[in-house]
Amino acid sequence: DLIDNYPLLSTIENDDLNISIYPNPSNGNITIDGINETSTVEIYNNNGQLIQSTTVVNKSINITDLATGIYFAKISSSSSVITKKITVIK
Repeated sequence: DLIDNYPLLSTIENDDLNISIYPNPSNGNITIDGINETSTVEIYNNNGQLIQSTTVVNKSINITDLATGIYFAKISSSSSVITKKITVIK
């Protein structure tokens, strides 16, 4: 089952958290707004493969190494997990 193989795809997005990622599309750093605590951000490609994982303290992530495409940022804190789409343009 595709969903079982890619648990990221089964994450339900909670828009009540008001988390935004900008600039989106981006070609460099992205900022995650709306997180109030240290969070882990995992970036997955369209195939569900983990590309990058980082702990976010200052709300900024460097994505300059990512190729042009669509990615998914899974943002995890002690109280919630949310997934947002990121578009990278070079």
